[in-house]
Amino acid sequence: MVSKKQVEKMSRKLYNNRDKKELYFMTNSIYTEIKKRIKLAESGTVFLTSDFTDLATTTTVRKYLGRQVEEKNIRRIILLIRIL
Repeated sequence: MVSKKQVEKMSRKLYNNRDKKELYFMTNSIYTEIKKRIKLAESGTVFLTSDFTDLATTTTVRKYLGRQVEEKNIRRIILLIRIL
């Protein structure tokens, strides 16, 4: 016979594994969508983090754009604005 404590422990493991799979799928699909939007854009298009915030948080988008830079799919540019 399985104790109540063992059932609770197994339940937590089951839910944690399910959540990890869903999280992987969700983050992978966000990355794929960002990559797709970049590929479909005209050459020379400038992207801002805010262009992708409908897909994920700003932090997540910045991370994925950083990966695109590492993969040499896009280049990071720094825009300096001087306010008078």
